[in-house]
Amino acid sequence: MKIFGFLLIILLLTGALFYDKNFNYTQNSKDEIFTIPANSTAAATTRMLKRRGVIRSSSVFLFQVRLLNAEKRIKAGKYKACAHRPIFSFIEKLYSGITVPPPVYSITIPEGFNMYQVVQRLNQDTDIVRPSVFLSLCKNKAFIKSLGIDAPTLEGFLFPDTYKISLDMSETDVIKLLVENFKQKTEPYFSGLPWSKKYEYLKMASIVEKETQVDTERALVASVYYNRLRIRMHLDADPTIRYALDKDTLALRYKDLKVKSPYNTYRRYGLPPTPITNPGSKAIAAAVFPAESSYLYFVSNANGGHVFSKTLREQINAKRKFKRLRRLKKLKERRANAKN
Repeated sequence: MKIFGFLLIILLLTGALFYDKNFNYTQNSKDEIFTIPANSTAAATTRMLKRRGVIRSSSVFLFQVRLLNAEKRIKAGKYKACAHRPIFSFIEKLYSGITVPPPVYSITIPEGFNMYQVVQRLNQDTDIVRPSVFLSLCKNKAFIKSLGIDAPTLEGFLFPDTYKISLDMSETDVIKLLVENFKQKTEPYFSGLPWSKKYEYLKMASIVEKETQVDTERALVASVYYNRLRIRMHLDADPTIRYALDKDTLALRYKDLKVKSPYNTYRRYGLPPTPITNPGSKAIAAAVFPAESSYLYFVSNANGGHVFSKTLREQINAKRKFKRLRRLKKLKERRANAKN
């Protein structure tokens, strides 16, 4: 009888050790990331975990789930099954919804990007948004109105800045983040102004943003365009042509200036129908507070800036001068390359 009792104890201990090793801990040798879809049953989740090697026995795991009264409480989401961890704490994680936090990306949207370029930048490293959905929302009148914006598109309102964006954010969430930042950052410039005036400033700022990256020139560029508007002169703004043609290159041909588009400021008077890009604070400040000047023209110099002129004759002379300088610069570069 004593021998029987001893054998029974050995058997029970062996069984307990076997249970503890095989059923009381997760069985994966390394951490596993898995997703439980919405409306998944406990049985379906158990089968998936068995396939992934997280548990040894489906029936034992399901019994353990029922012991914790968690059969109908398992929540959808992305989870991490840590290697060789207590099974009951693992089950508690499933019904408590302790999911893996989605990755967060730091994304910088530069000044001067239009909404199509914004989408490309958002998806530069990983697919943050679905381009068609994002752009559709940017043109959806009901959605735009729900954001408190009275405009045909969200061009101009996707404020350039650095954002922390997680993968679980929807296209709506991302757009709201950018637009809310726009409202906060432009409040010092737009506070108390009627909407129509704000939108005019935003259109002007978008042109200024594309015309110069030199901070000291922004207010002067804005003054040139305001002066042209004042005397009902065509704006003749090359960036509006590039926007109409979806051509973000420096060189424009003469035939490009004849494009039939409401954005062609060589053929149509006034500002374009919408902003042509998403300007930053400096360009917006220049549009709201332009310099006082009599300039009507400006031309790119050979050093990345511009020379401003009051008359057409001055403009023509400046163009000739800097055209010659650019030719000389290219000639020197070719000669230097030839020597190398």
